[in-house]
Amino acid sequence: MPRFSEILLLTTVLAGCQHGAPRYVSTVRGPATTKVFPQSASDAALGREQESMFKLSQDAERAGLLAGIDEVIHLTTEGRVVFTVIVDQGKATVRGGAAAGVVATLTVPWTGQLTANLATILADGKLAPDEIFNISYVLFIPCLRRIHQMFYFMEPGDKASFQVDNFMQFRLSNPQGFTYHGTKVDVAATVLNVDGFFVYLEGLVGDPDVRYEVSLADALKLYRMLVYDAERARGSMWDLRKLGKSTQDILQRSITYQRQWH
Repeated sequence: MPRFSEILLLTTVLAGCQHGAPRYVSTVRGPATTKVFPQSASDAALGREQESMFKLSQDAERAGLLAGIDEVIHLTTEGRVVFTVIVDQGKATVRGGAAAGVVATLTVPWTGQLTANLATILADGKLAPDEIFNISYVLFIPCLRRIHQMFYFMEPGDKASFQVDNFMQFRLSNPQGFTYHGTKVDVAATVLNVDGFFVYLEGLVGDPDVRYEVSLADALKLYRMLVYDAERARGSMWDLRKLGKSTQDILQRSITYQRQWH
């Protein structure tokens, strides 16, 4: 029986092959929803983990690593929210389970091993380039989802001018050959748009309409522009258009592959 990801790929390719079909997505309904369940913070093991998370947040604050960041992050294990991390102007608050009264902007899969890894990374109070790259492996798809649920995608209207394909791939370039425990790290994602909904697959899957390979610096710049700068410019069409132009400039120079019939 075909896997769900294979069915999605087949549906997307067939839809794009229709004679006269427009290249770019015109209808966007946001990221496909995934079920996330709350979890009680009363479990003893979870309480110990929360203490570790609190210490990590303090270490990150002291190192200035949260400066300029505003996010509500759900950390999930097997679809259940184990922590809510609220980052506001460089200060982090860690709560067990799904905190009431806030809406998550990022949902990140989490394990105890990731907590241990972060503790090691933050021990010297700074982030080396290879450490940032390895962290991005965990955050890459959550950050893509965050962008695709921004107001400019979610508000009604034709989105074809955004030049978003319905079968895209994104990869962080790794010219330094960063590794994790001896294995070269490949930070990549395949993004499909099916009936207006964005669906995300880990890695490079299939033959996309377009593939982008961006540097880590450009990826961070894109996220800042498309999330924080766009929110500040929300009331100014002129400023939003400038951000759109800057975004297209980065993406156009980052194209490493386009399907021939485009």
